[in-house]
Amino acid sequence: MSRTAVIICLAAAGMSGICAGRELPLPQVPSELTVPADRAAYVMLHFWDAMEWDDTTALRDTAFVEQTFVNFLSIAPHAPQKAAEKALKSLVGNFAADVASLRMLSDLSERYLGEQESPVFNEACHEIMCRELMARFPDGSAEQQYFSYQAQRLAKNRPGSEPADFRFLDRYGRSTTLKASIKTGSETLLMFFDPDCQDCHLLAKRIAADRELQGKIDRGEIQVIAITPVATDPELWKSYADTLPEEWTVGYSPEGEIEERELYDIPTIPCIYLLDANGKVAERCSRRYQ
Repeated sequence: MSRTAVIICLAAAGMSGICAGRELPLPQVPSELTVPADRAAYVMLHFWDAMEWDDTTALRDTAFVEQTFVNFLSIAPHAPQKAAEKALKSLVGNFAADVASLRMLSDLSERYLGEQESPVFNEACHEIMCRELMARFPDGSAEQQYFSYQAQRLAKNRPGSEPADFRFLDRYGRSTTLKASIKTGSETLLMFFDPDCQDCHLLAKRIAADRELQGKIDRGEIQVIAITPVATDPELWKSYADTLPEEWTVGYSPEGEIEERELYDIPTIPCIYLLDANGKVAERCSRRYQ
């Protein structure tokens, strides 16, 4: 994104936080900050400076806080990770003084950072928020346990990390591993499926019918590794696996080891992880082909 586009984005974020007669003005960025990332970092760190934290009426104003929070999050993709983390930690700390407001913030965080349909969906920021919220709610509380679980889930197979390795049996009964199956220099579409799942059947057909994707598969630019992560009936599994394209690597996790050890976050079946040409996680729970 160009410097001009970033500045326009920042200005728009600051001007649109008006709800119920309240508005937080956009921070005035020092003129000496000319690098877009530095300007975005400054705005994130000072976005809430005008907030009166002892005004519980404002803190509990759902419409105002929601719009301002979304505006604030819209800056995160343009700011360095350290600045975003520092800003998010500070925000949670300021809301923590009022339990009702903290609960509202936690709900907004889940809705806007944790749901892929959100315009400001951001897994890295979501993980930061979960860790901070986990620390702010009382030990043993339902909220503390929930955000502890979410933080652990988000820490698995982050984008840019090596995917968790696992053993599986392929359609020919051979034992192998994910690491051994990944082809160097080729992107990988790692699909978790269940042979008894109709949505999985439809997804497999869509992938096979996608001409652009199929062309990349034929050229060796993308490989498909389809794995059943749960315990399954071998005969039922084999009857379905044999219907999948021959060029796919297809297998199942013996005794559902992937699920039992919770090696991957698999919120729904089917679930796709995209690995880059270096075998690292590019996207998790991707909806690109669903």
